[in-house]
Amino acid sequence: MNQTGGIIFTTIIGLWLVIGIPWLIVKSRKAGKAQRAKFEKLRGLMDGGEAKVGAWGLEGRFRGRQARVEVRPGSRRGPPRLSVRLDCSARWGFYIVDAHRVGLRGPEVPDRLQVGDADLDQRFLFGSKDAERFKKWALAPENKKEIANCLTPSASGDTTGWSERRFLELSHRRLEWRATHYPDEDLAPEALRGLSETLDQLARSLESS
Repeated sequence: MNQTGGIIFTTIIGLWLVIGIPWLIVKSRKAGKAQRAKFEKLRGLMDGGEAKVGAWGLEGRFRGRQARVEVRPGSRRGPPRLSVRLDCSARWGFYIVDAHRVGLRGPEVPDRLQVGDADLDQRFLFGSKDAERFKKWALAPENKKEIANCLTPSASGDTTGWSERRFLELSHRRLEWRATHYPDEDLAPEALRGLSETLDQLARSLESS
């Protein structure tokens, strides 16, 4: 690189340090404020409207349970994700995944835990170290209905055209619902309240099972 080229390169780097980096910082702060404002509107979801709100989501108490709503933006490491988590004192665990969305359909999948209900076994992939307890819980009519309701993806998916995937997991005394490639409607206050009520109902049944 000749002297002129070196001067131009140094000038470009200098301009980036003086203008580019501060611009990125300001842009990031504005995006964070916009996200925080979005979650401020959800404060009423928590008991008494009391919640810790940030650009990541909010946490407080829902019907007396510690609760957290969190959003993670998409990146090279993974898709955008929305999660809703409630404390649950049940000391066992399980996971449920929409089998169609992960390409695992039907009971022919090796080592697949089946609950004995044709519809549920076709639509979902189950896992639990306490299989018999899980089957009994999942097949209770009120639980079966809520499992299907909260894990059936919306028709729209996200704006990138990806299909939404939903998960439900009980682990470490927490009941967590997650969705990837979720549509904006999943973040609507009425949708989150309905989901939180469903999770609270499921948590109560898990604690008494």
